[in-house]
Amino acid sequence: MDDRSTDQNVLNQIWAALENTDFSTAQALIDFFLPKAPPKALWEVWHIQGLIHWMNGSYPAAQTAFHNCIHHADELQDFMYNNLGNAFHAQHDYHKAAQAYLKVLEINPSYTKAYSHLGLCFMKTEAFERSEEFHQKALKLEPQNPTFLYNAALMYHRKNDPITAEVMFRKAISIDPTDLDTFVALGNLMKDSERYQEARSFYARALGLNVNHPEPMLQLAHCALCEGNTEEASSRFQTVLGIDPHHPQAILGLTRIMRTENLFPVAEQLLEQGIDAHPKNADLYAELGNILCDQDRNEEAIKAYRESLKINPNQPVVYMHLGHLLSDPMPLLSESDKSLNRAVMEHNHGRKEEAIAAYEEALRLDPSCGSSRYLLAALRKDPIQRAPEDYICELFDSYADTFDSHLQDKLNYQTPSLLTQLLDSKRTFSNILDLGAGTGLVVSALQSAGHYIKQATAVDLSENMLSKARAKKLYDAYHCQDILAYLNENQEKYDLIIAADVFVYFGDLSPLFQLCAQRLTSNGVLLFSTETQLEDGFSIHEDARFAHHPRQIEEWLVLSGLHCLEHKELALRTQSEDNVLGTLWSVSKAI
Repeated sequence: MDDRSTDQNVLNQIWAALENTDFSTAQALIDFFLPKAPPKALWEVWHIQGLIHWMNGSYPAAQTAFHNCIHHADELQDFMYNNLGNAFHAQHDYHKAAQAYLKVLEINPSYTKAYSHLGLCFMKTEAFERSEEFHQKALKLEPQNPTFLYNAALMYHRKNDPITAEVMFRKAISIDPTDLDTFVALGNLMKDSERYQEARSFYARALGLNVNHPEPMLQLAHCALCEGNTEEASSRFQTVLGIDPHHPQAILGLTRIMRTENLFPVAEQLLEQGIDAHPKNADLYAELGNILCDQDRNEEAIKAYRESLKINPNQPVVYMHLGHLLSDPMPLLSESDKSLNRAVMEHNHGRKEEAIAAYEEALRLDPSCGSSRYLLAALRKDPIQRAPEDYICELFDSYADTFDSHLQDKLNYQTPSLLTQLLDSKRTFSNILDLGAGTGLVVSALQSAGHYIKQATAVDLSENMLSKARAKKLYDAYHCQDILAYLNENQEKYDLIIAADVFVYFGDLSPLFQLCAQRLTSNGVLLFSTETQLEDGFSIHEDARFAHHPRQIEEWLVLSGLHCLEHKELALRTQSEDNVLGTLWSVSKAI
């Protein structure tokens, strides 16, 4: 037997082991054969090596092997660059993946998979016009290909074109009614369109194809969450974990429910088990960071967020969380001496630059992220006029479940009750407007103080906060909207307008005062709070809240046709064991 026959025999053995998913035997044969493989066989050995890494989920190693395959090939072939593109795609490097797929088409313009793969790459970067262009090219070549229909439907779903997405998903199912993934994807489309019963139907059909597949059950859990049924969701996540005890998405879903129930130790243990099984899963580390942050274990949270970013640097929200922790003062040690606390304060000062770097990276990854821009401005003292809507939504949506207890128990927050004390006697209010109503703490304080409210309207940007207020049945109307937009669009008159701990997210308050003056009845009252600074004017502070000098507030009130009935300067809450000074205001229309 000549050497070529021997070499081919070894390659055949490697392929046979690979086809039987006997990776250890395949790898042992490669290790044996690679040092002495003839040059003409090297590309094939590296190709198989890349496939082994790919099947094991080792995508960076697969990328290296596919590069070596191309380097040793006498003649470049389309599948080589397609595999390389797949390796980049799996690592979320969509730019390099697209370059590889374009090289495929340069070698072979009829390689239809590359068109569909390019469509997916451009979908991931939200370049929807280019994505649609490549999906259409793939479907022009193979109009009955269910995979291409499925991929195109995913793009239309993400593009927010649910009608076209539904048509394509249904067409894919008509061609291949045995594809579980398409039923799940169509269910997801129904869920996102709030057609929950239809979504459940498609997930059930997917389970009919494979009762032990975790994905349909996982999506049924998410569907239950959308419908507000956390008990069902928790049960279904646990069912998924019964099928796959370390399923990362089920762990994430279940631990997020546990966070709302303050089951931190159990959630933490579950995440750590998931990380042991999936040490390269960035989402598990990020959620562990959230759990640790909820428990004020900030140093451990910082470490978890950094581990997450090592795995996947393309996470602007995690950079934002990291920046927030790094910019927050470390707690002073209540039982320690002054020198140790001074060291902690120096440590805080040193971390400001790290926080700025984290926010800058978040902004680089997502230039449209208003939260990162705002928090960066707070640390660098950049000029900025108000907190952006996405920051307010994210902050308070995530804060809603623990908002009341955290403010009242940890921060000694008394603004609602203190504001009500500015009303000289028990009164009856015909129509109240609560700006930035949150969970309804001020209206609760008004009722507790004996004031009678005929009608009350809540306005807040956070849907989660409004949900908490709805559960208390405090208001007659709820508007999830920016307060400036609401005041501009709504023409009702109110005999009491409240803004407790709201104007701290605005710099120049004159537009708000002018609109409030227009919405007050002739004898109406505006109650609000501000945080106080000693310097004239106003500025944003490192805690991402605006502080105002009382003289500046008085000037704006006069210009807006409002008259100050009373104002009190006092401590509104505590932060890092220090009192936060502010001013409570009672204002009416000027006579």
